[in-house]
Amino acid sequence: MEKSERLRIFVGRLIEAEAVSTSPDARALLETELNRVEDQHSGTPYCQRAARVRQSNDGRMYPPADDFERESTAKYRRFRTRGNMVFYGINGSIRIENLHGIVLLDKAGADGRRLEEL
Repeated sequence: MEKSERLRIFVGRLIEAEAVSTSPDARALLETELNRVEDQHSGTPYCQRAARVRQSNDGRMYPPADDFERESTAKYRRFRTRGNMVFYGINGSIRIENLHGIVLLDKAGADGRRLEEL
């Protein structure tokens, strides 16, 4: 399955998932759902080494590793992936923007607030 289709499925699953209330829970939700989609549809097994390299060429999408964290604030953590910025709000909100600033996902935390409302 093409990466764009897998990304669409992944974002859909995050939209449908129950909202969470903390940044670590938001990160765990994203990692779990992305790995599930990739396990089911990418045809590429998870590779620990490739998961730690932002420019991995194995064809699989990986959640952002700790090394990919960028300038963050007390309200959110921000990570750079190969083609996106991923934000985890302290309230469990998740925002994914592509590198052109187009929002792919803007999920509220369990308190109903989105990242920009923190």
